[in-house]
Amino acid sequence: MKPNNILSKLDTPLIIIGIITLLAIISFPLSICLEVLIISVLGILGLCYITHTIVLLFFKRIDFDWKLMNGHFLRRIICIIVLLPFTFTLIIGTSIYAGKKTQLNTISSKKELIYEESLYAKNDSLPLDLRNKQDSPSLLWIVYSHFMDPGNQHMAASTAGRGWVAIIAISGVIFLNGILISILTNWFDKRREHWLRGEIRYPRFFLKKNKFAIVIGANEIVSSVIKNLLSHKTDGEINFKCEGNNEYVILQTCKEAVDVREELSSHLTEEDLKRVIIYNAQRDSKAELAELFIENATEIYILGESTLKDQGETYHDALNMKCVNMIADYLDHINNKNRTDKNEIHKKVCKVMFEYQTTYSIFQYSDMPENVNDNIVFIPFNCYETWAQRVMVEGVFDNREHKDCSGNNDETRTSNSGIRPDFIEYTPLDGKGISCDSDEYVHFVVVGMSKIGVAMGVQAMFQAHYLNFRKARSRITFIDTNADKEMAYFKGKYANLFSLTRNKYIDANNCPTTMLDPDLGWIDPAEQQYYQWAHLSQDGKNFIDLEIEFIKGEIESNGVRTYLQRITKNNKSKLTIAVCLTQTHQALAASLYMPVEIYKKVQEIWVYQREASDILTNLGSSEQKDKRYKKLRPFGMIYGEYMRDRSLYLKSLLTNGAYNIDNSLKKIDFGNKDTYTNLRMKWKEMTIAKKWSNKFFVDTIYQKIRGVIPELFDCENVAGAYKLKLFGNTTIKDIEKRLRKALKDNEDILGQCEHNRWNVQQLLMEFCPCRKEDDELCCKLNNTYKEMYLLTTIYDKTPSTNYSEKKLTMDKAKSDFKLMKDELKESENRIHPNICEYSHLDDVDFEAKSFDINLNNAIPEIIFLVDGYGKIKLK
Repeated sequence: MKPNNILSKLDTPLIIIGIITLLAIISFPLSICLEVLIISVLGILGLCYITHTIVLLFFKRIDFDWKLMNGHFLRRIICIIVLLPFTFTLIIGTSIYAGKKTQLNTISSKKELIYEESLYAKNDSLPLDLRNKQDSPSLLWIVYSHFMDPGNQHMAASTAGRGWVAIIAISGVIFLNGILISILTNWFDKRREHWLRGEIRYPRFFLKKNKFAIVIGANEIVSSVIKNLLSHKTDGEINFKCEGNNEYVILQTCKEAVDVREELSSHLTEEDLKRVIIYNAQRDSKAELAELFIENATEIYILGESTLKDQGETYHDALNMKCVNMIADYLDHINNKNRTDKNEIHKKVCKVMFEYQTTYSIFQYSDMPENVNDNIVFIPFNCYETWAQRVMVEGVFDNREHKDCSGNNDETRTSNSGIRPDFIEYTPLDGKGISCDSDEYVHFVVVGMSKIGVAMGVQAMFQAHYLNFRKARSRITFIDTNADKEMAYFKGKYANLFSLTRNKYIDANNCPTTMLDPDLGWIDPAEQQYYQWAHLSQDGKNFIDLEIEFIKGEIESNGVRTYLQRITKNNKSKLTIAVCLTQTHQALAASLYMPVEIYKKVQEIWVYQREASDILTNLGSSEQKDKRYKKLRPFGMIYGEYMRDRSLYLKSLLTNGAYNIDNSLKKIDFGNKDTYTNLRMKWKEMTIAKKWSNKFFVDTIYQKIRGVIPELFDCENVAGAYKLKLFGNTTIKDIEKRLRKALKDNEDILGQCEHNRWNVQQLLMEFCPCRKEDDELCCKLNNTYKEMYLLTTIYDKTPSTNYSEKKLTMDKAKSDFKLMKDELKESENRIHPNICEYSHLDDVDFEAKSFDINLNNAIPEIIFLVDGYGKIKLK
């Protein structure tokens, strides 16, 4: 138990014991040994209290303020006052004893502190009965006398005695007559008021370097972010949650600090809440940013304020970006002021939340200004997309640490329905996997094109690419009351995607029932008269492995219900539904009252429950064996994780290194940064678009494993690394060997599947395919480069006098080809020549296929270096 906790529990008992003991020693005769023992114990305790308070006040002001506000500070002061006479008595008694033993120039007797003949001598002038009772006063009584009444100072008999008497008397004046009556009360009230309003600012001295993190904005997700920032790992372990071991988190917000604390108390334990410092300020104030000492923080989160409860924050994303620029300017000034080497730049990790998908998507392909890049590691995130990734990629949500603020994370039992309140699992879109020979396909239905609904649909577009793409396309369906308007906006944003992708729109309330057939009404751009991308595929047909449809209508309408009934008749579809209505009760009702055929067919129904998951987890945990409840999974809770952990970054580093894979990756230890310095340097040199491309590849790793070797996974829910299992006496090395062989045996089909995924990713990131004339020029330059590369490779094996000349020619051809590609990608249309069918890839970029193959073959290194020895526990 911490010293502070021990002292807090002793406060009240010691006040009572101190008062009773003081009265007893003064009023009743006690043996010298007992009196010395009592004074020694209580004096030492008083000294501990005083020392602890001084340390808090002068060295740990943050903890001192918390104690002042929430720790019964007045009780602590009363306890100190009660114990102070014992402490003075102990110190003076020790001084007298030491003076006698060592002949030091100090007081040698208690009479030097107070002397009056009638106190010590049995004077004849005293009445007989008093003379017989008269006794010399104890040292404690003398100290107590001066402490209570400074008027006895004239009775001090020596210079040393007067010094001690002055100290005791002044202490009595301060503690008894000053602080408790006026000074302490006024100071306490004013500081408490400033603290409650978030107006107290702590000097740099109290915030140790790299021991605190900064959160700007009290958004709904702030409690989840703070939990991650306060998570600790022991030496040798990787902290996947944050950049360092933080003692405190500074939360800057323009909301009322009292309201923020009350809200945080619902989700944080008391120990975590003690470590949160709240500053009330605007996030675009330069003066307030300087008070945060950003240069000493481990990392910075810029969340902004609530957009759900405060509709006035429609400028949320713009203000967050302004805050980023201000922080970059501040750090640039600090770095220029402090660094001696111009190349010595200390960047700060800055994670920025963007509320709107349109704003967020910009930063998936657009690099930041030089000032920001030089001073900040800029990591944008969108809470809706992160939840979509949590459901579809990681497939698991740990609900324990969010539901129990007491810190008790013990697991509860698993119910008959398979749903656990403490641990929610989500079945992947492809279930246990889709192999290259499978006739099955993924059908993902999104009910409600809200922010979370669009994020779920877009994430499915990134994910839903499988090995049997030659047989079936993945289908994504949006159902919304205003689907026509939402579709127009969606198509406008992703115009390049829809210029290549099969799509469909129907008004379920105002169309013939025949049009509600899922296989009718599709529009294939490749079959239209003005299709301009026929040159991108071998046969001129559509090469995108997705199809997207929009259904207009309410979920409870007859037309939509008829459509839902009809999609259940296809035995080859793997159906998953996400109910993304923003009102919790509406989403719940929609998920519970669908046609009964849906519950028989669907893998799972994911239900958006923003405030809390309790209704669905209670239904799932009940003894009632209703199969409808078994299929329901809550998601999107505001107390959930809104940032991917650092394992995504580490896997992305390895993915980037996999383009030139070698055995050096196996020597990497993520607990030691020195072992992967080169990878980090290469990562920093990449464009933002390439970084995101690596991250999106990482998100599809486990679904590829499910496609080629599904037996590596255990149980029904098989998303992510949490379900990898060992067989009998097998080891991780055995699994790695089996996995490596399966990937090698399927490398061609995996390469095609990866290119299909990459095509859609680039289209979603607003890249455009090459028009015919540009494609022909790229093919020509690529062919020249390819011929010279092959010739140079032959000469490299059989050197001759022409080798240098051939090498220079090849370098020139490569430079021309890369220059052409870069010019296209950086043009207004943002053209990427490699967006094409896999069969056309060699014609336009002969090196591209090897990249996909290298990436897929590097999967064992990627997952076992990060997941296998750190994050997961293999079963």
